[in-house]
Amino acid sequence: MGKKEIFDKILDELSRIEGSEGAAIVGTDGMLIATKLDKKYAQDKIAALVSHTVGVANKVITEAALGKPDGVTIEGTEGKIVLMHSEKAKVFIFVIGKNEMNLGMARMILDEAVDSFDDSIG
Repeated sequence: MGKKEIFDKILDELSRIEGSEGAAIVGTDGMLIATKLDKKYAQDKIAALVSHTVGVANKVITEAALGKPDGVTIEGTEGKIVLMHSEKAKVFIFVIGKNEMNLGMARMILDEAVDSFDDSIG
């Protein structure tokens, strides 16, 4: 299975989470690689901001001596974003959802997606 098929499978799984409004894969340079986000989102802007946010979170984790960065959850009054980093693939994978989106389910699917992607390219 090629990268495109793997990306599509991951995005499909994340998009099916109840309360999800889609998912995307962003390069560590902030460029959007693949997306299944609701059209209401400014996809390129969100991709760049996700990359920046992870950079800041990584600095906090390093300064606090909390180990390696694993994931970030951002909760707003109208929804949430859950994202994880694939070290081997050099990408961030994230899902955006409404407040009722199940964080545990999102995290589980992201963990599995990163593991399966890392295994397929490793």
